[in-house]
Amino acid sequence: MKPFFLWFRILIMGKPPYGGAGRIFYGFLSLVVLLIAGVADWYLSHRISLLPFYMISVMLSAIFVGRLAAVGVSILCAGAWLLVDLGRGVVEYQHFFSPYWNAVVRFLFFLMVVGIVFLNKSLQKEKSRSRIDSLTGIMNRRGFYESSRQEMVRSRRYHRPLSLVFFDLNEFKQINDKYGHAVGDKILRWVGALIRKNIREGDVAARWGGDEFAVLLPETDYGGATRFVSRLNKALIKISGREVWGVKASFGIKTYAIAPPSIDEMVKAADSLMYAAKRTRQSRVAES
Repeated sequence: MKPFFLWFRILIMGKPPYGGAGRIFYGFLSLVVLLIAGVADWYLSHRISLLPFYMISVMLSAIFVGRLAAVGVSILCAGAWLLVDLGRGVVEYQHFFSPYWNAVVRFLFFLMVVGIVFLNKSLQKEKSRSRIDSLTGIMNRRGFYESSRQEMVRSRRYHRPLSLVFFDLNEFKQINDKYGHAVGDKILRWVGALIRKNIREGDVAARWGGDEFAVLLPETDYGGATRFVSRLNKALIKISGREVWGVKASFGIKTYAIAPPSIDEMVKAADSLMYAAKRTRQSRVAES
């Protein structure tokens, strides 16, 4: 029974399962809907339109399976509709090619639906890309602002703490000058991977610009933020110690019992603490 409930939950939520299993499931589902629509169309004749059911079949294949599958299902839908027209003979056409012309028009309509679905998917993908830093794979500044705004509203509403960690890489310009920008880009990608590995699902991480990074930690007090920084800093030191160019970081940690009204206020405070840590050249971590 467990697989049945898994598939039912996936269907209700509108999210396919991982891998090829999801495409197979939704491909099969689109064919089932098509079969039901065809049979119902045969028996109900032209008394009601079954167009919405044909469209559901096409959209399922377009959204969850793929472009070629959607085109194939569109052909099957138009073909099934044509067979109903020819087989039932309810409508008398003046010209023999009329039902075939209607089938072509329906097919083109289904293709238009497929095109709209994939256009929307492309727009969503581009929107997602506009929020991601292409080098590190984490968010850029724009994505950080959009995601952090939601967490700050939640903090003020439920009176929950949150912390902002701001850090940059020490002497990164000298590393770039000495070893080249290819090594600098490698370091940034590596730092991005470290951040992704150490944050939780609800945390918001971004490359702020250059060698600066920001991590918002919702539901996290001062102790939790310092543990996160300690864990991240240890991983940074451990891996950078294996390379001739070794790199270290300076961290600023700002914790709020309730989020302030402005994201910029948080960023400014954490940024100031980071530069204070950089000036001390001791623990390289400043907290408030």
